[in-house]
Amino acid sequence: MKHISLLLLFVVTALSLFCNFANGTTLYVSPTSTNINLLCGGSKETACQNIFDAFYSFGNSTVDTSHPLQLILLPGVYFDNRDSVYNDQSIDINGYNITLEASEPNSVLFNGIYRPSQPIFFTPTTNLNASLTMIDITFVQFGDTIVYFGYPENLEITLVNCTFANNTLIPQHPMFSLSEGNTQKMAIVSMTNITLINNRVGIFFYGFNHLCTMNNITFTNNHDFSLLTAYYSTVILNNSTFVNNTAGKVIDGLVTVNAGSLDVKNTVYLNNFIQSCIYAYDQPQVLMNNCTFSNNTAHGYTTNVYVSRGSLVVSDMKFYNNSGYYGGAIFSEGSEFILSSSVFENNYAPYGMAIYQLQSSISISDSVFNYNIETDFESFAQNMVTFYETSALLQNISMSIKNHGPDVSSTLDMINCQSSTLSLERTNIDLGDNTDFDQLSCVQCSVTYTDNPIYSCTGPSGSSSGSSGSSGSSGYTTSSSSGSYTSGSTTTYSSGGSSGYFTTTYSSGSTTTYSSGSSTSSASSENSNSESLASSSSFNPYIPINQALTTTLIVLLSFFSGLLFIAVIIILSCICRQRRRATLYTPIPTSPTPI
Repeated sequence: MKHISLLLLFVVTALSLFCNFANGTTLYVSPTSTNINLLCGGSKETACQNIFDAFYSFGNSTVDTSHPLQLILLPGVYFDNRDSVYNDQSIDINGYNITLEASEPNSVLFNGIYRPSQPIFFTPTTNLNASLTMIDITFVQFGDTIVYFGYPENLEITLVNCTFANNTLIPQHPMFSLSEGNTQKMAIVSMTNITLINNRVGIFFYGFNHLCTMNNITFTNNHDFSLLTAYYSTVILNNSTFVNNTAGKVIDGLVTVNAGSLDVKNTVYLNNFIQSCIYAYDQPQVLMNNCTFSNNTAHGYTTNVYVSRGSLVVSDMKFYNNSGYYGGAIFSEGSEFILSSSVFENNYAPYGMAIYQLQSSISISDSVFNYNIETDFESFAQNMVTFYETSALLQNISMSIKNHGPDVSSTLDMINCQSSTLSLERTNIDLGDNTDFDQLSCVQCSVTYTDNPIYSCTGPSGSSSGSSGSSGSSGYTTSSSSGSYTSGSTTTYSSGGSSGYFTTTYSSGSTTTYSSGSSTSSASSENSNSESLASSSSFNPYIPINQALTTTLIVLLSFFSGLLFIAVIIILSCICRQRRRATLYTPIPTSPTPI
């Protein structure tokens, strides 16, 4: 009778599991379970001991494995058994649709201390219709990749309310990795309410050709650890915070994008010491809206936002007290840059305290640039914004500098224009009491004004050109009521002491040409842009890293060569002295000489 009862219990359990499987499977898992049956997880009482057993139970059922599998994780710590046979094993989810969800918030901990380099989930080959969702799980003490997907095609990854804390990875290894996939269809990645805190070394998410949406990411107190590295992908980052993170040269940026696109909204970067907060290169498309960057330090030769050979659109942004090398806030290298409705306060860099634009084009409108603090950096700030080999348009801009420390050059230029074209419209520059500063410095630069005020271009020496000596029968006249300019003919100015050449065009289309030297020059242009004259001694403040390293190496070699030369002189002097002593000295015989 007892055996019959056990048989009936087994049949009922099997039937319940089969019904469960047929409707889309839900299995329970508990690290404290004592159930050792192969078909486990049908209820909390028969929960599987680990997710490997649950996956085995599901895979060996009679149901189609393409049906969704939901694993309800009961409270406890998973993967912390030193002697577990599953420590070096991974689950191949190729063709599966799996969800792991904690039964209660903040109750499930995945501890990777005993797991070697094997990921928990992986797909070694092309996967079809696979998806992985993880909800309310905390991951700690992992040393390598948790999820790896090779050549993903129809793949979806979803993370919700998950925490990653105190993990130390192998350098440059990611927690989540998507290798190169199908170029015709992107993998879909969604992350919401994710906390990353106190992680060291590595990358959280690394992927090729995917659509990644990140909402409410908290990234705090991580070291040499980045949130994302994406190639040829579309990345959306929204409503997130990056606070007190540090990094050396191990990572390029907290968010790194190669090609593809990056859209950052409503996000705060605060007190980070890194190479870059955002590092985008190789023709990326970067959009940023309503973000705040405050008290971030970008070391090396980049800055907080670096975009190379792509496009950058920035609006409604705030940059406070940031520092870098090329651009205290933004360095746009060969990228089309559009900036609007933004504020730059007390940012610092040797070249471009706020912005450094190298090549391509830049348009700035309805924005404010101020500097009003006394600091003491190791280098001298040369200008507020720098335009080099670019086409720049400034509309409705306010710039001012009041207080400053010894790290601001005594010949600071608010706008530094080199080998560029510059158009100024409703641009107001306030130097305060800093009489040695200049509003505008030009080298091989063509400047166009459309209305008041007009600022005299200065050359590299800081002396104002056009201040003395003029030729021409008639000049321009101004109307203070309308702020417009009219010109009857072209006027040429000449002054000494400056080595730069530049042209200035007013709204009427006529041109005023400033030059250096004692000889006068003629300039003519009517309703057209004039070309800049070439300068043989122009200075390029953009110093490539290779050039800097080469210069440093030459200095070191010269220094040690000098030391070697001095050492050779000393050695030769000692040898000569020893030989001289040997010549003057006659030894005394130790015994009488026989007669």
